[in-house]
Amino acid sequence: MRTYSGIPVSVGDEARWVLAFLRRRSEPPPDAADIAYMDLLADWQGNALYQSAQKDLLKRIALTDPLTGLPNRRAAEERLQKERARTPRDGHGFALTLVDLDHFKMVNDRYGPAVGDEVLKFVARRFESGLRKGDWVARWGGEEFLFVLHGSTVEGAASIMEQRLAAAGTGRYGG
Repeated sequence: MRTYSGIPVSVGDEARWVLAFLRRRSEPPPDAADIAYMDLLADWQGNALYQSAQKDLLKRIALTDPLTGLPNRRAAEERLQKERARTPRDGHGFALTLVDLDHFKMVNDRYGPAVGDEVLKFVARRFESGLRKGDWVARWGGEEFLFVLHGSTVEGAASIMEQRLAAAGTGRYGG
């Protein structure tokens, strides 16, 4: 293989790839029909990549809370189904903890929803930061967060939540 032709592959407004066509040295250079065919393949590839990226983006938007970046309730429900299916196979259960930020309405009423949003984002980052491998947290709704803690007993889950709540600066776990 000594010669090649390269056609840019555009995804949306961006051309980041080149589709290369190799030829043997003995073959003639590409003619207009060959080039048109290569352009068609590059366009098809670009469209397929664009559609795939759009599908991934829509799925991410549908399953992510736009404010906190955490999984949303829909994503949490899907993950819970997987957790329930996994538990009999691996023999390790999990604990669920629902955390509601007490008196959060007072923050919004007193300081406004923009400050309330910043508080939710801050708390979400803190909740997320110290999770063990396999554990996860989702925004269940409003000021509620759902934690899934793998392989935890009731006592173990309470201890983990004490640590998470202390790290988030939200006060003491109520039991």
